[in-house]
Amino acid sequence: MKYLAIVPARAGSKGLLNKNFLNLNGKPLINYTLEAAKKSLKIDRLVVSTNDTKIINICKKKKIEYILRPKLISLDSSPTILAIHHVLKRLKVKEKYSPDAVITLQPTSPFRTNRHIDEAINLFNLNKKADSLVSCEKIPHKYNPLGVYFMKKNLYLSSLKKDNVSIRRQDKKFFYSRSGAAIYITRINCIKKFIFGGKILGYKMNRVSSIDIDDVYDFKIAEMVFKNKFLLKNY
Repeated sequence: MKYLAIVPARAGSKGLLNKNFLNLNGKPLINYTLEAAKKSLKIDRLVVSTNDTKIINICKKKKIEYILRPKLISLDSSPTILAIHHVLKRLKVKEKYSPDAVITLQPTSPFRTNRHIDEAINLFNLNKKADSLVSCEKIPHKYNPLGVYFMKKNLYLSSLKKDNVSIRRQDKKFFYSRSGAAIYITRINCIKKFIFGGKILGYKMNRVSSIDIDDVYDFKIAEMVFKNKFLLKNY
């Protein structure tokens, strides 16, 4: 299978100003994703979709292909899938190029490595019935749906479970959530409908590798991880 990796990296960010260029452990945040994708042994082609001249300059220095994103799909409200469609259409019209699957790599996951990307691709290759793959992480015990409550207007808590009986941590089932924006894989025949959907395959990642930088709090956590390298090995 041919895998096309697309990094959607537009200018501007409401949550964190100039997020893609934040200096994290000595280099811009976006560099971690670009370097991981370039080191991948399974990605056939890497393209950055951007409207940012600074990102274009980074791509030129790193010899990474980029496609200029139109203003119409570079707004805060523009969904990522429009950028994906734009890249695919551009490559098909200009080169008659079409991959078997698209890998979407948001530029805000500094601990997602080439190993994670290649493992996810290997898993997808083994599951022919999957329409898409999403990286996921185990939900921490305190957020497990079997142990959370909602608060009534009178401030009394009520369990989401009907019987309201407490379950020991070791007896609870495991639940998983999407790991930020780490890795998405979509078959080309499904990409018109969704980036992830249909029969979704889950690729498990640990908590640290799943960190997605969306605000200042996330960024400070990432800085702490770099200062405490043992976190990468133990979480």
